[in-house]
Amino acid sequence: MTRKTFEIKRGRHYLLLTQGFKALVTKRGFKKEGKHKWCAKKSMQNWYAVRGVYDTKTKKVKIVRLHRELLNYHGPNDVNHINGNTMDYRERNLEIATHAENMENVQDRQAGEIADKKDEIPF
Repeated sequence: MTRKTFEIKRGRHYLLLTQGFKALVTKRGFKKEGKHKWCAKKSMQNWYAVRGVYDTKTKKVKIVRLHRELLNYHGPNDVNHINGNTMDYRERNLEIATHAENMENVQDRQAGEIADKKDEIPF
């Protein structure tokens, strides 16, 4: 039985992950990454969308993160989820940041300084 990899609900595009998670993406992101099977992986206290890609040079599986694929960014900096929801992969919610900037944003969110309720995702 093949696992369903996406769903479109009320005009929103979701990639269906393992562990029962859904990743919200834009229509453009859906067209780019919807053909792949994505998994939910916990990193620290947050869950992220990832998939394995076989590297023919090293003959090993490399973990690819959805937010880096959507931004086409593979550099040394972090990708910050602006609203703090790591299942919100809309490009407007993603930004490249230094690790220090990303940690500052986490602290701001915990202190309640970044609170945009209209961007909360109803699941």
